[in-house]
Amino acid sequence: MVLFKFYCHVLQFGEESKHLTCLNSFIIECHEMMKAFFRECCMVEELEEHFSVHEFTEATLISRPILYISLQVMCLYVGKFI
Repeated sequence: MVLFKFYCHVLQFGEESKHLTCLNSFIIECHEMMKAFFRECCMVEELEEHFSVHEFTEATLISRPILYISLQVMCLYVGKFI
């Protein structure tokens, strides 16, 4: 996690963590590449496009779904709220 923080802010390791100073050149070299990678990860299509739906899809369904709920189940859930 520390490496990721330094990588995102292009910070370099100093005297307090000498064992990580060898990563400084890597952080500088790969910063732009990682920015491009995360930018690509964030570029996704809209959910409406992916699932081929729009705001009126549910209203225009020919056959509406039917829910079967038993009286026993209804009493069970209503009893929790009373």
